[in-house]
Amino acid sequence: GADVHATQGEGSTALSGAAFNGHKPVVEALLGAGAAAEVRDALQMAPMHLAALRGHALVVEELLLRRAQVASRDHIARTPLHLAAHGYEDAEDRSGGIRTAPDANLAAVEALLRAGADPQALDLRGKQPKDYASEKGHFGIAQNLEQAPRPPPGQRPPPD
Repeated sequence: GADVHATQGEGSTALSGAAFNGHKPVVEALLGAGAAAEVRDALQMAPMHLAALRGHALVVEELLLRRAQVASRDHIARTPLHLAAHGYEDAEDRSGGIRTAPDANLAAVEALLRAGADPQALDLRGKQPKDYASEKGHFGIAQNLEQAPRPPPGQRPPPD
């Protein structure tokens, strides 16, 4: 069989690619075959970061069921919630064609908040998830994050 842990360029795995592209059945199959939910790429992004960035709420929920960390941090200390609030725009596509619908990202934001993500988590730039949402014009998401209660200290997932 295929090696579910194999990496290619920048440390990407099949699970990372499936999460980024929102292929929930592939994510389920890879996790079922033993792929590590917390595998990291060169930017320290786990599959959870990639699914959240693209607004793939069903993949986010599947990863959460498989015990993926809601508070994991990438190379600049962004959590999946920071990336879900930011959304995705393909840097290669100057026509503006590939964009994540804000409502898809809202579903990912809500899934992460239900799982205990900290809406006030700071990255290395001192930004909270709501700051990313506001900068990208996702004002509904920013408002949702502003109103979201912060988990009590004993219930916040530990940062990795």
